[in-house]
Amino acid sequence: VHDEHYAHHLITAHITQFVHDEHCAHHLVTAHITQCVHDKHCAHHLMCI
Repeated sequence: VHDEHYAHHLITAHITQFVHDEHCAHHLVTAHITQCVHDKHCAHHLMCI
């Protein structure tokens, strides 16, 4: 995530729920986090933020 403001919101929004919810995952993709969302290993690390 390159935009710090957006990154802050992802973290405060509890990214674990975000990534596990398919609908939210779609929004993550449109937010240009495509690589991390499609890569399950990377998604795991996102949840560990």
